[in-house]
Amino acid sequence: QKLPGVCLHTLATSSGANVEHSGRKFGFLNQTTDTEQVWNTPDIQAVIGLTPHSHHASLVRSALENQKSLFLEKPLCTTEEELNELREIAAKMESLPILMVGHNRRFSPHTKKIQTWLQSRNTPLVIQMRVNSGFVPATHWVHSGDEGRSRIVGEMSHFIDLLQSLTGSLVTRVHAERISGDNQNTVNNDNIVIAMKFADGSVGNLTYSASGDKAYSREALEIFFDGKTIISQDFRVSELHGTGKTVAFKTRGQEMGYVEELKHFTNCVAGKKTLLVSPEEMFATMETIFAIERSLAIANAVSLEKS
Repeated sequence: QKLPGVCLHTLATSSGANVEHSGRKFGFLNQTTDTEQVWNTPDIQAVIGLTPHSHHASLVRSALENQKSLFLEKPLCTTEEELNELREIAAKMESLPILMVGHNRRFSPHTKKIQTWLQSRNTPLVIQMRVNSGFVPATHWVHSGDEGRSRIVGEMSHFIDLLQSLTGSLVTRVHAERISGDNQNTVNNDNIVIAMKFADGSVGNLTYSASGDKAYSREALEIFFDGKTIISQDFRVSELHGTGKTVAFKTRGQEMGYVEELKHFTNCVAGKKTLLVSPEEMFATMETIFAIERSLAIANAVSLEKS
């Protein structure tokens, strides 16, 4: 509602129980339970998809087939079969609508500042990313095979996308390890370490754990290059060390990039900006996620390089 030039045309939900109340509350002109109405209305230029993960691939398919711009909360899809199908559809099209997955961290002011610090680097990066994600019980929908698939599929693309935005290149190899054991209070897949190699020669390590204290810092980033070190904590404070003095960038609160990504999407729809992330990079991000799952299954590294 606060973005200039944006009109909230129609709210579509699967249930009609509260659709009218929700539509009025959030300022929509119309409400419906018929999603086809959204795709078939010429006045609607773009769709924002906030559905269960299991519906995401079908939303992308509809956006491609109807040539309508789509902003989709992550993930892009939940299975390799869905990913291959979407790639095949996109490959047959002469032009694609604007497709954007909600990987907000690359749009954070902290990420933008770090990218300026990395602009003149001469060597590949060594990156350590730590995510203290918080425990989610095994009975939660995010772990459901039908709805959420796993937190690997549902959440980790955030951090793959962030590291790709910092290196400016895609992942070429992954090796993942998780904890083992049968403790009922722990979901093994939620406690994982992933080593990654990037096309530009950089390496990254993602430590994702649901076993820590929720009250402690959630995310921390360390980057080493050219005799310098960058640290960033929870998208509140970022520092560059190694220039003779510490250069600090601070924001009043946590700046995760949510507003910036929506501004970018609406500007792209309006033709004012070029999409920052190509469809092929979005596909590659999910390919990396599925490679992580394969690495866990075979207990070995998995290459993403094309032969």
